[in-house]
Amino acid sequence: MNKESIGICLTGNFDKEKPSPAQLKTLIEIIGGLRDSFGNLKVIGHKDVKGVTKSCPGKNFPELKT
Repeated sequence: MNKESIGICLTGNFDKEKPSPAQLKTLIEIIGGLRDSFGNLKVIGHKDVKGVTKSCPGKNFPELKT
């Protein structure tokens, strides 16, 4: 966490595999808890951060409706 963002990392290469149902469930719970603490948060992938040249969360990562 820094002054502008909070990073959440899941283990895996989601360009090659899909996240497990347990990973997705836990991620949604974490996001929910953060929203309880900080209000409505904008959730983006690492690839969507300005200046980043990474592909994460990866092509096999589903769009989350949070």
